[in-house]
Amino acid sequence: MSDERAKFEVWASSQNWIIDRDSFGDYRHSTARDGWDAWQARAELVGAAEPVAWEVRRLDPDEGPSIWLPAHSSDLDTFRQRPHLWELRPLFAAPQPSPEQAAQSERLHTFLNAAAGEGFVLAGVDAADLYVEQFPERYAAAIAGITTPTEAK
Repeated sequence: MSDERAKFEVWASSQNWIIDRDSFGDYRHSTARDGWDAWQARAELVGAAEPVAWEVRRLDPDEGPSIWLPAHSSDLDTFRQRPHLWELRPLFAAPQPSPEQAAQSERLHTFLNAAAGEGFVLAGVDAADLYVEQFPERYAAAIAGITTPTEAK
């Protein structure tokens, strides 16, 4: 049994799904079949990137799960050996823009900031509204009078 199949069946059982399989290894019930298809798709997406860190929480049958805490990579095997006591979750880094994307975003910011300052509207699109939509953090910082690291250069 694949590692992903085993994980799926543990989870599906916790949801009270019927996970009986036929002689071909397919799940007899549509809920389990559809769930397994979704699980595999999720595993492919997650498998495309390696976690940058892990979090763990204790599963207490009386009090429920605890808060998520950072897990040291050297302890992961210990947590995995006791899935009834510990739940692990991987953390993935947010995709970062390429230098070209960052430069393009900066040019767009400069243009929209100037266009918004001039009250520019084209085909019913207000540059100020578009600026706020595309750069909400910078807009909030500008309103608060805070200089962002990009603008401080």
